[in-house]
Amino acid sequence: MQIYDLLKNDHDKVKKLIASIEKKKDIKLFEELKKEVEIHSEAEEEAFYQPLQSKLGKIKIIIKTGHDEHDYVFSN
Repeated sequence: MQIYDLLKNDHDKVKKLIASIEKKKDIKLFEELKKEVEIHSEAEEEAFYQPLQSKLGKIKIIIKTGHDEHDYVFSN
């Protein structure tokens, strides 16, 4: 399995956790979500965004958007 598959699986898991949190209003699920997002963000930064930064060009905007999204998640 490649890192991109793992990241996609993480995205799917987070979507399911969000749906469960909305339905059950369970703080334990929220804590699990927070943990999953932190782990995912670190992996995505290391495996995806850092290597892309070396390529830059048009990709620079995509990288900035990804960083901004991660910053937003952790600031709220």
